[in-house]
Amino acid sequence: MRRPNFLLVLLALAIAASIVFWPSRLPEPNKTTAPPAPPPAAQVSDLGKPADLFYTALQPGQKPEIDAANHHKASQLNSPGQSIQEDLQIVAEFVDLIHKAGLNASFGDNADITAALTGTQYAGQKGHLFPRQHNALRGGQLVDRWGTPFWFHANGPGQLEIRSAGPDKQLFTPDDISHNPSPPGLGVTPAQP
Repeated sequence: MRRPNFLLVLLALAIAASIVFWPSRLPEPNKTTAPPAPPPAAQVSDLGKPADLFYTALQPGQKPEIDAANHHKASQLNSPGQSIQEDLQIVAEFVDLIHKAGLNASFGDNADITAALTGTQYAGQKGHLFPRQHNALRGGQLVDRWGTPFWFHANGPGQLEIRSAGPDKQLFTPDDISHNPSPPGLGVTPAQP
């Protein structure tokens, strides 16, 4: 007689377990808050708008999408606390990182260099050096603090001129600021009289 009682207990346990672990049972809702959504990608229509007004810092607890040192460097680009010369130096350092990674994008235009930095140069590209949601990116180009795309010009092996159009937003005018300018008489640098 002990056998039927044992089977009844086993059957009751099986029914209870199936009720508790039934596959269609929904999990309890998670009470943690979702991380904030990244800022919307800048549009081509944002060209000409000051870049320092668009930068959004990381929220507390949010992890950077790239190496922390690169993120810190990128966060300084176009910040009000530094000069345009420092901005150009930051861009030059990121271009140097492209070379160290073995990419030859520095001899392209702004869009080519920006694609290499953000990892969007070709389909399936893994990794990137510059945040894809940075507000200095407009229409697939890297822009200066006045919202004008930087101008890149190869001066020779390992020599790249990086030029900001300056406050007047017009390239090749007296208020332009450049890093590693072309030698006098070459490129856009006027020859000395």
